[in-house]
Amino acid sequence: MNTPRTLPFAPFVPRICIVDDNPVVGVRMQKLLNTRGFRNVTVFRSAWPALQACHYRLPDLVLVDYGMPQIDGIRFIEALRHYPPARKLPIVMFTGQSLEALRPRAMEAGANDVLSKDLTGEELLGRVRGLLSAAQAPFEMAAPSLAAPVLDRVLLADAGREGPASHGGWGLLAQYEQKAEITDEDESTLRHLSRIAALRDRNTGQHTERMAYYAAVIGRRYGLSLTQAQMLVAAAPLHDIGKVGVPDAVLNKCGSLNDEERTAMRRHPTLGFELLRDSSSAVIRLGAEISLSHHERFDGSGYPQGLRGHEIPLSGRLVAVADVLDALSSERPYKAAWPLHLAIREIGAQAGTHFDPAVVSAMTDASDQLLTIKQYFEMAEPFAKTTPMTLI
Repeated sequence: MNTPRTLPFAPFVPRICIVDDNPVVGVRMQKLLNTRGFRNVTVFRSAWPALQACHYRLPDLVLVDYGMPQIDGIRFIEALRHYPPARKLPIVMFTGQSLEALRPRAMEAGANDVLSKDLTGEELLGRVRGLLSAAQAPFEMAAPSLAAPVLDRVLLADAGREGPASHGGWGLLAQYEQKAEITDEDESTLRHLSRIAALRDRNTGQHTERMAYYAAVIGRRYGLSLTQAQMLVAAAPLHDIGKVGVPDAVLNKCGSLNDEERTAMRRHPTLGFELLRDSSSAVIRLGAEISLSHHERFDGSGYPQGLRGHEIPLSGRLVAVADVLDALSSERPYKAAWPLHLAIREIGAQAGTHFDPAVVSAMTDASDQLLTIKQYFEMAEPFAKTTPMTLI
């Protein structure tokens, strides 16, 4: 048994906000950060739009110029610090003027540091890394065995919640209440399997990672331990791995499936189970359980086994809700994305028929955390597709 470790999906992508009215300076800083792995960097040319963006979605670090028209860097920092969630946000002001004259005023306004625009790229990168590491420290102290990405904080938020007295119907998840088995070899295998699944389904995108966190957060509300939730995050992206055995003509068909095509599509849970079931890895065996059970319905009308109620393993009941929640709230070539609250309402209407009512209730209770996950992926997705740029 190994200590719980950083999860292989959806790594922490720090959001960095640059505010500078000189577009050349802002873009150069963005490109420098991009080349060193900081992909989620947004540049604003004036203070007001940057303040609005920070209120909508708080970044992890702000780099702001002093000499801007209308609202200068010091007034920007003062305004941002008045927003309670931003009171501990790392903020660096940079300037071409004398540091001695500006530093006291900037620090009094709430800046963590004041830097010269003449500093080298390596000096800037060192300061950025230091501030981001310091900002993560409270979470690392709270859970020293875990990394502290944004998404893991959502799981930690429910730490200490008591689970149900009985583990009836929990399936393999009941075995992982205290310890998890996610080795380096497991992580490598999981990455490769998830990439194979993504290549076979052109609509996957970030669906698998996002859905996995939805399932884990709902599971925490249901009563999963943190370790069980980590196992679910790692295993849930394998839910549709059986689609590797579905013909392309069926998998990528835009219109409705005929009876023969529907039968072929409905084989994917069993195909995935057969692919994963004999693994020596606990997390991949959990993936096999999820693959086989996530299309079962609470009233017994699902497939492939027609299981009913708690005959369906808990992992399958959780992923069934998370899978539909993400499908409804995500854009597809054939439909617009539903607002998350409407997707939650639609799933609630099917409690007791399609979905386990207790899992639906947990989903409703976790709506704030689910929205946090959705917003995280919305911010990270454009930058995940960006290749590093070279300096001007």
